[in-house]
Amino acid sequence: MYAKCGSLKDAHIAFKNIKVKDLCSYNTVIKGYGMHGHGETAFKIFKQLTHDRYNPDEVTFVPLLSACSHTGLVIEGRKLFNQMKTEFGIEPKIEHYACMVDLFGRAGLFQEASEVAKRMPIDQCMRVGRSFELE
Repeated sequence: MYAKCGSLKDAHIAFKNIKVKDLCSYNTVIKGYGMHGHGETAFKIFKQLTHDRYNPDEVTFVPLLSACSHTGLVIEGRKLFNQMKTEFGIEPKIEHYACMVDLFGRAGLFQEASEVAKRMPIDQCMRVGRSFELE
């Protein structure tokens, strides 16, 4: 609740006071920092998560990738996206691809954004709709 309201200091204190942290508590504080433009702090919490031997899930990566997008961390975002599958065995979903398109688009890397968009996993319904697009 603190992070959602922008009170990151209180959110961090509450997080530190949790005696037995779990993946949900880590994901919550990562999202809080990410959504308020503190990408580097979100990454520090992510490193703490992995150091504490928790395995991130697909939810963990959405706010991290979004934070990269909103703070211009292109290299970090690209690396994290690749690590999802190679290090953590998580297959990126449409939400992760959307974050990458946003990341590259905000950075002015429109060719890369387009290439990522073309690789996005889409269901059959969306394929039909996309078949009408002109290139």
